Amino acid sequence: MLEVSDVVALMRYASPSKTDAPALLKALARRVPTMTGSRLTLPEIGNEFLKLYWNQTVVYHLRQAAAVSKEPDVLRAMRAAAERHDVREFDRLPLAERETLARKMSKTLASDVLDRFHASKPAGMTPLFTWSKGDASIEISDASRAFFTANASALEVIANYRWAGYLEKINLLAPGIIEKVQRDGSRRGSLTKLHAMLTETDEPRCFYCERNFDARSVVDHVVPWNYLLTDEYWDLVLACVPCQTAKADRLPDARFITKLVATNARRTRGILEKHRISPIAKMDRVTQLFAAAVANEWPGPWAPKPART
Repeated sequence: MLEVSDVVALMRYASPSKTDAPALLKALARRVPTMTGSRLTLPEIGNEFLKLYWNQTVVYHLRQAAAVSKEPDVLRAMRAAAERHDVREFDRLPLAERETLARKMSKTLASDVLDRFHASKPAGMTPLFTWSKGDASIEISDASRAFFTANASALEVIANYRWAGYLEKINLLAPGIIEKVQRDGSRRGSLTKLHAMLTETDEPRCFYCERNFDARSVVDHVVPWNYLLTDEYWDLVLACVPCQTAKADRLPDARFITKLVATNARRTRGILEKHRISPIAKMDRVTQLFAAAVANEWPGPWAPKPART
């Protein structure tokens, strides 16, 4: 009989330098409870794998190896596809590209994941699935499906914990790793109130290109939101739409961090009290976060193109 404690042991003794075991557990916890029949195809698992790794590597730029250059080919292909189509949201990636990447994931499953998954299982544990080299699908027993259905949420927590534990070791100083692992995509709150506050305090020109706003201004996170996962006042500036769109979730050139520090020095405590928000972070914290993001190979640096004369 399968027990959650067996899965905990399986994850605990899995390879400490790989993320595929927790990723496969999480993918199965999501797919098995809704499957029909007793078999789950490799493309189905590959597609779920793709979405999980897309979130980690493209949305939050978390490395899955000591350096991006040492990651599996399929993850580098994923990053390249995101850059080629200039997308971060998985659903906006062209269908043909998604299918190509899912096939690559399926091959990775067959060559390097499925046959090793149970290597660390405790003695007497019933396998969560059965698979033989060359098979195009895995077999899920009735007992295993019942186990996944009854414990899907707990199994995701176990997978997230194991995944985040490894990522913390190789993405040093990256904030909010456990939250990034358990999130599905990038979800943000409204910035309307913060836009009004910045309009009160900041100059009526783009923080980056310094042109006056001919149309509407928008709020931008100087250190990307996908890195911090917070809407901190000290990190927010007003930008023109072209600059905000072009910068996207990239780090800016270092000179804009210096400018951000100076901008925050001009912002008054009265505004903080009026809008009941937390004090501005110490500015050495801003430079430390920027340096950490650079060290973690976050995409950048970005700067606006010089105006044509």
